[in-house]
Amino acid sequence: MSPLRAFGVKTSFARRGRRFVFAALLLTAFAAAPVAAQSPAPAASPASVVTGFRVAERIETTLAPGVVWTQEITPVGAPGGPLVVSVVRIARDAAKGDRLRSALGGGTVWQNNRTQGRETVSGIAARNNALVSINASFFTFSSGHPLGINIENGAAITEPLMNRTALFWDDKGKAGMAAFSGSGTVTAADGAGFALSGLNRKGGKSAELLLYTPRFFTATLPAPDRTEVVLTGVKSVRFGETLTGTVSLVGAGGGLPLAANTVVVSGNGEAGQYLRDHAKLGTKLSVRYDALPSTEKIRHAIAGGPRLVEDGKPAITDTAEGFGGSFSTARHPRTAAGMCADGEILLLTVDGRQPRLSRGATLAETAALLLKFGAVRGVNFDGGGSTTFVVRGGVSNSPSDGAERPVANAVVLSDPKKTTVKPPRLVLNPAFNGKLAVGETHRFQIPSNINRKNKNGATWSVVGNAGFVSQGGNFLALRSGTSEVIATLPNGDRFAFPVSVPKPPDETMAKPLMPVAPP
Repeated sequence: MSPLRAFGVKTSFARRGRRFVFAALLLTAFAAAPVAAQSPAPAASPASVVTGFRVAERIETTLAPGVVWTQEITPVGAPGGPLVVSVVRIARDAAKGDRLRSALGGGTVWQNNRTQGRETVSGIAARNNALVSINASFFTFSSGHPLGINIENGAAITEPLMNRTALFWDDKGKAGMAAFSGSGTVTAADGAGFALSGLNRKGGKSAELLLYTPRFFTATLPAPDRTEVVLTGVKSVRFGETLTGTVSLVGAGGGLPLAANTVVVSGNGEAGQYLRDHAKLGTKLSVRYDALPSTEKIRHAIAGGPRLVEDGKPAITDTAEGFGGSFSTARHPRTAAGMCADGEILLLTVDGRQPRLSRGATLAETAALLLKFGAVRGVNFDGGGSTTFVVRGGVSNSPSDGAERPVANAVVLSDPKKTTVKPPRLVLNPAFNGKLAVGETHRFQIPSNINRKNKNGATWSVVGNAGFVSQGGNFLALRSGTSEVIATLPNGDRFAFPVSVPKPPDETMAKPLMPVAPP
C-alpha cells in the first residue's frame, strides 16, 4: 500500500501535465479580475489556522519532452514530516547539445560588486533561458569563487579541490561522476619551471602561481604583493592541454587586463620572483594544468561533495572529502544530483530549517531520497541557505533564509521552445482579501476561463518572502510580509495572486507550534 494511502489520502489522475495529484487544504476557487471569469467564484471559506500543510501532495509535471518534475510534500505530523522534496528527471536526449549546462553567477567568476560575482539562481536562469535551474558548487563568501573543478563548454574555469566529487557530462548528455585532483606547471622559454597552484581565484598568503583567464573578470584583482605577466595569442584554456603565449606585459600590484585571447600568470613570494627572473617581454611562456581523471571528453563539470550514492547503494564519502560532523548528521536544506541506470540525470532539492514546512535532511537521508528516485550514483551540492529550485523563472522551493542567496554557479537546463515568459496578469477575488496569518493556508486556482489545454503543465512559484506554494496551488504563510503567488502556463502566460501576512501581535505566535515528527 502507498504510504500516502495509509494516511487516508485520496488520489486523482490527470492524463496530461500532472499525475497523482493529492488534494491539499482549503479548496477555494478564484475568479479573475481583471481577467474575465466564465462563472462566478464560489464563496470562500475562511482559512484554517494550522501549523503547516496537513495533507500530503505528490504532483508530477512534464515540463518538456524528457523533463519531468516531481514534488512531494509530507505534512506536519506524518512520519518523516514535514518535508518538501523536488526532483527533476532529465532524459539523456533532453540534456544533449549543451541544453544542460554549468553556468557561473554573473557570467564570470568574480565581479566588482557586493556579492563579488555571485548571483541568485533565478538571475542565472533568466540569463540562460533556463527551464530548470538549481544551485550547485560550494563557494567562498570572501571572494565568491566556486570551490572545486568547474568546466563550461569545455573550458577550464576553476581547479579541483580536495578530491571532491563533481557531476560532469559530454555534449551528447552522457553523465558521470568522479573525485577530481589536479596539478599544473608553468615553463619559461629558458626551460625553468614552477608549479601552477590554481585557476581564477583569489591568491593566498603563501607563495603560489595562479592562472587567470577572461572567465575570471575583465582584470585581475589588485594585489600589492604579486607580480603578473600577460600572455597573448592564447585561444582557449582546457585541462590537460598545454597553452603557449607571448609575454606582452610584466607588471606588479595586480589589476592587469584580461582581454580576449589573453591570460595572466600571477605569482607572489618565490612564484613572483620566478616570473621576474624568467618571464621576459617577448619570450614564450607555457602553461599546463592536468585534472585527474582526464577531462578530455567533458563538456561541463560542476563540483560538489561529498559523494552520496555509488553502484546503487549509499556511499557517503564525507570524511574523505573534508566534510563531517553536523554538516553530515544534522538536518539541513540540501541540493543534490544523481544518475540513473538508463542515463537519466536527477536534480534534487530538499527544503529545511522551516518547522512549519520542511525539516531538511541529513546526508544519509538525502542519499536515500536519490535512491528512491532511481539513482545509481549521486553527489551532494551546496545546501543550507543556498538551496534553490527555479522552474520557468520562478522560485518553486522555499529558501531557508526567506529569500534567494546569491551563489557562485548553477546547473541549468535550457528551454527547448525558448518560451517568452510574459508579465503576470493580476488576479483578484472579492471573496478573499488576500490576507493570511502565519501558519494559515489557502488554495489558489488559475481562472476558470483559461483554456484547459493551457492549464495542463502549469507551475507555481512565489515572489516575496511571505510563504511557500505547492504545485497544487496551496499557499502556506510562513512569515510576515507580502508575496505574489505566480502561476506560469507552458505558453508563458502568468497570473499573479497577491498575499499579505501581517506581523503577529505577539512575536511568540510566529514560533513553531507543532514539534517536528520523528523520522
